[in-house]
Amino acid sequence: MSTEEENLHIDNISKKETFSEEEKKLILERLNNDRLIKQFEDEDAGKTYTKEEKKDVFERLNKERLRVQKNDEMKKKRLHNKKIYTFANELYYKLEGMSKEYYIKESFLKEYSGKPMITTIYSQTFLELKKRDVLIRTEFDSEGILISLDPIHINFKSYLLEDESE
Repeated sequence: MSTEEENLHIDNISKKETFSEEEKKLILERLNNDRLIKQFEDEDAGKTYTKEEKKDVFERLNKERLRVQKNDEMKKKRLHNKKIYTFANELYYKLEGMSKEYYIKESFLKEYSGKPMITTIYSQTFLELKKRDVLIRTEFDSEGILISLDPIHINFKSYLLEDESE
């Protein structure tokens, strides 16, 4: 088959829904050739890095990996062996050292990334849990949770969760 006949044949193939064995073979060869060309281009692009550039990339990736690992360790440390309270079939941690007894949802703290955000803490009354919106964040190397009781006038104070042993 000449290249012109082959191109016409390929144009006809693209309009069909079922293919013969020969057409399937032709399609797979084309796809494989395209994949190999892209693979060689990617390998060539990777070879253009200098040793210093590679070292910088590896250092940056390693720092990011260590930051994520340290963040996960501190999250586990903050929540490990802490007393859990149940109100209305939901689980809460008690914040220590606050003027009132405030609680924060366990599900929130397990999913919390550490970035500053407004969340709700709860105080217990006789009949219900009262809500209070606060600004919360965590420090990279601190076991405490930083809370600003006023989200407008920011004044963070560190609070720990109540330990299981108390």
